[in-house]
Parts: sequence; structure tokens; C-alpha cells
Amino acid sequence: MHLTPREQETLQRVCLGQSNKAIATDLRISEQAVKAHVSRLLAKFSVHNRAGLVAAATAHRGRPHVADADLGAALMRGRRLFDEQQRLVQRAYGQLHELNRIQRAMAGQARRAG
Repeated sequence: MHLTPREQETLQRVCLGQSNKAIATDLRISEQAVKAHVSRLLAKFSVHNRAGLVAAATAHRGRPHVADADLGAALMRGRRLFDEQQRLVQRAYGQLHELNRIQRAMAGQARRAG
């Protein structure tokens, strides 16, 4: 897979978790241009969102289009951020499940007491 230099710069910043606006500012291009680059990257990596892009780019690490040391470092940081986000989501789901269990138990106690 071939990435243009601008796509590589955009991918690096996506992996760092930057917004389109921040990427546009860093690269001195319009936000619309960033959106176009991100859309092409999503298509090239056959993914539907930025998290998938980070995961796919990390999986391709070491291949010629991500061999650049800075991009490789950004990919690893992006992967760590993605993994941490997944852990936080799982923890939140667990806490939500526990809260629902407590609410059901309290509702049952109220019905029995009332």
C-alpha cells in the first residue's frame, strides 16, 4: 500500500489522537483537506473510523508505508491510547452493569417493603 507524504503526516497525527482541526493547524492546510486525507486513509486501510485506522495502521507497522521512525512511534502511542480507551470502556460497562444490579435490588426491596 502506498501512502503519500501528506497521508503519512495525517496518519501520524490521527494516531496521536489529534482532531481534524488540530491536524489542519499543524499541517497548515484546510480542515476540509484533512477530512479528505482521513477519508482516503480509511478507504486504503478498509476501516470505518479513526480507532479502526489506528488499529489497522499499527497492524501494518514495519511495512514500507509506516517504516518512518516518527510514524512508527506515533502508531505505537496511538495503539496504547486505543487500548487504554478500550479498557476504560470495559470498566464503564462493568460499572453500569453493577449500578443496574443495585437499582433492581433496591426496587425489589421497595416492592417487598411497600
